[in-house]
Amino acid sequence: MNQPVRLQQSSVANTSQIIQDNITKAKHLMISLNLSLSNLFEAARSEINNEERNPDQKSYFEKYFEEFCSIIDQIELNLITALKCIQQADNSRKYLPLPVNVNPQPNSWNYNQYLNVAKAQIKHLEEVRSTFSLNE
Repeated sequence: MNQPVRLQQSSVANTSQIIQDNITKAKHLMISLNLSLSNLFEAARSEINNEERNPDQKSYFEKYFEEFCSIIDQIELNLITALKCIQQADNSRKYLPLPVNVNPQPNSWNYNQYLNVAKAQIKHLEEVRSTFSLNE
């Protein structure tokens, strides 16, 4: 009977774990970014010093530049994912501030109350949709 409570508590724990995982990944990628940037500078220096190059051959500078951009993109995606997880957790706390319990407890909703709120929200959404469809 307590399974829904466990699911909600574990989902909150999983959300914070996902946020930490994404931030930790971004922090670890900073080390790779630093190494890639130094490789990029080294390749740029050698590219400037060696003006003779086969036009068909892809330069090390381009390779290291693509690697650098790839790492930046990975960092960006991890931080965006962490931000979206935080926003989702905030919305969850905002719109459903009390935990849903099967067994009634103080400061919690029972399943019937939660179900009634969900039905009311769906009804409101349908009214909004019908209002917009009438205006079109």
